[in-house]
Amino acid sequence: MGDKITLNIQARDVHGKKVAKLRREGLIPAVVYGPGIDPMSVQV
Repeated sequence: MGDKITLNIQARDVHGKKVAKLRREGLIPAVVYGPGIDPMSVQV
């Protein structure tokens, strides 16, 4: 469990069915969430 991975992400405004375009462009839509923070839509 000592390995660390760093991802380059960008915030995204595209939601719903429009994320299919992101996938065609080779991007991966995701949501970052956890205790004490608001959910954030991102693309990897």
